Amino acid sequence: MVTFLKRKATVVALAVLTLTLAGGGIAAAAQSNPQPRPGQARTSTQPPVTAAERAAVKASKSIGIESVATSFAVIVVWNPTTGTTTVARSSAPGITVNRLGTGQFSVNFPVSVLNAVHAATLGDASDCCIPDAGEIGVAPRVLTPTAVFVQTRNSSGTPANRSFHLVVHLIS
Repeated sequence: MVTFLKRKATVVALAVLTLTLAGGGIAAAAQSNPQPRPGQARTSTQPPVTAAERAAVKASKSIGIESVATSFAVIVVWNPTTGTTTVARSSAPGITVNRLGTGQFSVNFPVSVLNAVHAATLGDASDCCIPDAGEIGVAPRVLTPTAVFVQTRNSSGTPANRSFHLVVHLIS
């Protein structure tokens, strides 16, 4: 009986080891950079800087805020009825937003935000309701040191205009 149990334990141990190694091989063979699903166009590039963005950056800088603030917060609201994007609330004057395309936004600040940490989440300015599911990404705006680029998508990964909250923490 003891020999039978020892053999059974050995077989179980070998089975677990085999499954572990097989699982590791499957994980190693998985694509490290998965391709988008059919019908899901993913873009990771930003659109070029427009003249309207340059004007908004210039207007933001004219506010005259020195870099004494250590962070900025802004709530950007997309209104599907009017098709407009506005800053609902912000922690400082001079913060503006431009919609660049479907789900693409440039948020302009009165100071350089190149050396900053950016964090964003989908959300609205209202006191109720959880926003629809979706995705959001944030990065420094190309060729614009006073702006942050925000990309919003719906839950299936398709670019979609969404309201969001953005916090930028300046790092000295």
